[in-house]
Amino acid sequence: RDAQKAIEETVDDFKKFDLEKISEVVEAFLNAGTVTERVKYVRDPKRVLPLMKTYYGEEKFKAEGFESLNKLQVSYRGEMLTSIVQMGDYLTAPIAIERMAGMPHVYRVDWESWVGYCEMTIEAMKKDRPVKPVMVRAILKRGSYFNYAFSDDEIWDSYKLGFKSNEESFSGYAKVDSDLAKELKLMLKDKKGVPVILKLSYPKDARSETQVEIVEMIAEGWVTNLSD
Repeated sequence: RDAQKAIEETVDDFKKFDLEKISEVVEAFLNAGTVTERVKYVRDPKRVLPLMKTYYGEEKFKAEGFESLNKLQVSYRGEMLTSIVQMGDYLTAPIAIERMAGMPHVYRVDWESWVGYCEMTIEAMKKDRPVKPVMVRAILKRGSYFNYAFSDDEIWDSYKLGFKSNEESFSGYAKVDSDLAKELKLMLKDKKGVPVILKLSYPKDARSETQVEIVEMIAEGWVTNLSD
């Protein structure tokens, strides 16, 4: 019965979403080479537009380009659909698209998860080493590096944090046996890596530019404000 119900729900979701229309929106989004044009195709444009302007730094940028959307590798959650898109350079990446409430034929791309948006760039974090928590989107993996303020493995659990916008990784730490550490361990159970939204901060007078404390777990996955 459970298997049949899951199949029926998947079929219902498939019927609810117009994959041809979604493909058109993703193509327009990825071919847009200006902030003004791209923001037409994003979720929550009023809030996201200032973030886009800061992220790109100027009106024009190099568009990723569009080759195809994988319509066979699709998952659904509420009004959100995720799939894999092949860009103009033939590289692939996951992309999330929302069917807008009250507008069944209107779809918008989740820009923040697409770029792996963080409140600060990784370069700025390394330079400024903020003690005030900073929101980041990262890939969380188990770690094994201990040094400086985080040298005691009886006090700290070690993690490795990767970022979409930067090839360099950080070492992140959570206090052993804290609720946060328990949550992170449970999340990583049987998984090599998990996309997460976290808040990170540097210790006062930090000696390392890539060692940070994980102070808050905001969400698993890079998409926020999901409807079930």
